[in-house]
Amino acid sequence: MVASKVRPHLLIGSLDDAIDALADESLAAVVSAGLGLREALTEGLAECVDLSRTLFHEVPILDDYESDLIAHLDEACEFIEGVMDGEPTADVLIHCHQGISRSAAVCIAYLMKASKMSFDDALSWVEDAHPPTCPNLNFRKQLRLYERMGCTTAGSSPHHRQYRLWKRACDRGQSLPFPDISDDPEGLLFDDQLDQEEGILSDEGGSGQDDGDVAASGGSRRPPASSRELAEWQYTCKKCRTRLFYESNLLPHHARDGWKWKSFQRKKTSSAVCTGTTISASIVLCCQTPGHECTSVFVEPMKWMGDLKDQTGKLVCSNQRCKGKLGAWSWHGLQCSCGGWHTPAFQVHLSRVDRLPMGSAHRGDVPTPVFDH
Repeated sequence: MVASKVRPHLLIGSLDDAIDALADESLAAVVSAGLGLREALTEGLAECVDLSRTLFHEVPILDDYESDLIAHLDEACEFIEGVMDGEPTADVLIHCHQGISRSAAVCIAYLMKASKMSFDDALSWVEDAHPPTCPNLNFRKQLRLYERMGCTTAGSSPHHRQYRLWKRACDRGQSLPFPDISDDPEGLLFDDQLDQEEGILSDEGGSGQDDGDVAASGGSRRPPASSRELAEWQYTCKKCRTRLFYESNLLPHHARDGWKWKSFQRKKTSSAVCTGTTISASIVLCCQTPGHECTSVFVEPMKWMGDLKDQTGKLVCSNQRCKGKLGAWSWHGLQCSCGGWHTPAFQVHLSRVDRLPMGSAHRGDVPTPVFDH
């Protein structure tokens, strides 16, 4: 088998393809996607082969469902671009062990970044040039996220923050699959459809709208589309008005397909079967009301939440005089009323907070995320 040409001077193949190409001394640079492949290349070549003029770059990932591909993409793409800028006629080979998953993922990322391709277009391009191409599901998820991150890990969008939170959880020793990614970050800004007396678009809430405006908007607490980019919104404790987080601290999630319930009620049963074991007085969730609206939001971890060293815990208001219950957190994940799971999860129930425009009356310090970006 011979390495496939994806575009002029960009090749993709397997470990054997890389050894053959290096033996011909036809490569200016090699990108090895995997662990220990540089040593395997050296062992597979005769001692007479001169590698002194060949540049090497390693992307140390496994072909599994937990490897963090995104963390290595910026550096790999910059390496390839640097070689091609320095030697426009030089050939660069991207390879892994079989030339199927890891090398294809890196090659797709490079086309997305260098040629401004979408993930789907880049995948089709590489598949046409190299039929064995088949990045695993984990890599496909990450490449789609990389596309939504603007093909860079530097940024503060909801997708950037979702990725960094997942990475922090993995750094804690959690074994987590890569999270599902919402197709539309705007989905974070939803209409709550709460009653006027519970919403903030009333004279008492300080929004400046009269009752007629509220009625016309259906009681929605979402700002007009024209002002959404200009106005920052804040969430405060419903009981004491302590400021908890901003709308920019929200993290995306999406509903499970076919899910038709929006609220849950905890119900105790005398016993329940769990993996063959009877558990007395276990708590199960029972679906109650049809609908599709989310009754909670997921936020990035904030400093007022505490040390977060345990696996799970309750979220309470940071005001010591209030200590109102707000929600819960779990490094293993929690489920929204829309059916979607968020992992890790820092979940705040909308019934416990008010969504107010900046400048509204509030208490407390400026909300600060635990992890600086």
